[in-house]
Amino acid sequence: MLHLRRSTAAMLLAGAAMVPALAATPAYAAGPSSAAVSTVAAGWTFYATYPDQASCLAAGPTNPYGAPWECRPSRQAGAYDLYVLL
Repeated sequence: MLHLRRSTAAMLLAGAAMVPALAATPAYAAGPSSAAVSTVAAGWTFYATYPDQASCLAAGPTNPYGAPWECRPSRQAGAYDLYVLL
């Protein structure tokens, strides 16, 4: 019975550790929200997805619009999306 309690406690701790990770999920990855709507309203436009942050950061300054830009974590694991402010 003690083993069952330890494994249950371990599962609860593992679940509790995931709560901050879920809270840190970007609004655009979690679904529509007021933050996602305000991003669109502010004029941020998706440009491209890059396989890693370094590639996205390298592409940002050379975007064809010459516009302000930012890299955001993509829905694809490890990838980053480049957004430009138009």
